[in-house]
Amino acid sequence: ASNLYLLSQLYMMKENFETALELSQDAKREAEAAVDLRWICLTTVREATIHVELKNYSNAVSIIEEIYSKIGETGAQSVIGSASLVLGKSFRYLLRYEESEKSFDKAIALFRRLGQPRLLSNALILAAELYIDTENFTQADSLLREALTLSSELDDPYGLNSYYFVRSNYYRQQSNFEAAFENIEKHYELKQKIITEENEQRATLFRIEREVEKKEQELDVQRLKVDQFERDLSHTTLQLLAQTELLSELRNDLLKFIRKFPMPDGAAKELRERLKTLPCRSVDWERFDTQFKAAHPEFTKRCLKAVPNLRRWKCGYARSCE
Repeated sequence: ASNLYLLSQLYMMKENFETALELSQDAKREAEAAVDLRWICLTTVREATIHVELKNYSNAVSIIEEIYSKIGETGAQSVIGSASLVLGKSFRYLLRYEESEKSFDKAIALFRRLGQPRLLSNALILAAELYIDTENFTQADSLLREALTLSSELDDPYGLNSYYFVRSNYYRQQSNFEAAFENIEKHYELKQKIITEENEQRATLFRIEREVEKKEQELDVQRLKVDQFERDLSHTTLQLLAQTELLSELRNDLLKFIRKFPMPDGAAKELRERLKTLPCRSVDWERFDTQFKAAHPEFTKRCLKAVPNLRRWKCGYARSCE
């Protein structure tokens, strides 16, 4: 849910709201499947926020009102504040000014109490837009002044950008076109700076992604090499087991043959000595097994999974060499 939530935020920044909405709804379904109330509330508020951007104001109100009581259960005050902002914006566009004002007042009070200046600045600017619509310019001016102070202290370009845009509209509604023009100029100047910085960040992110992709490709090649090595090693190990098993059987058969058919003492003794030098006597399988597992801890498990009789063959061969 968290990854999908972050992805939806990324697409919101790109103003691809349809994709952002789909991702937000997917994140909500993941949260519901996990029965995680906090993430259910977060993703629901995000979904409603996107509906506002898509101008589906009635949908946004319905979504928030349906989840509002559950948000209170989480105790997440900042989420309650965000939900109140969504309601305030939606009610404003639906011309339900009284309900919009109450929602904005609640959000402002929450963010002020929580000590979240960035969110508070945003709430103040949104509320100022409402008061400009209702021609309460004194209240709008008061909120905008506070928002400017907060954004300046934070050196927040996004907050300042929003401030200049709304302040321009504030002056335009009062026919002060010179002041409106000055502020809209500052807005576009700052907006261009933000776009340039965002493009630089995207370029940096793109380079990082390409580097990560390159490293992943290199790791894939290494994994393929390891897989091929393990297949070759598996084949060689099975061949060795089969050959040593044959040698063991040959050794036993020859010993039986010597016992069954008398041979000159010298020849029999020489043959027995030669049989003792067969590889089955010289391979320390316990040591081999210990060293092999240390070097390739997963290989033996894979071999046993692929060839269930491998352990029985190994034990049988070890007994034959005793």
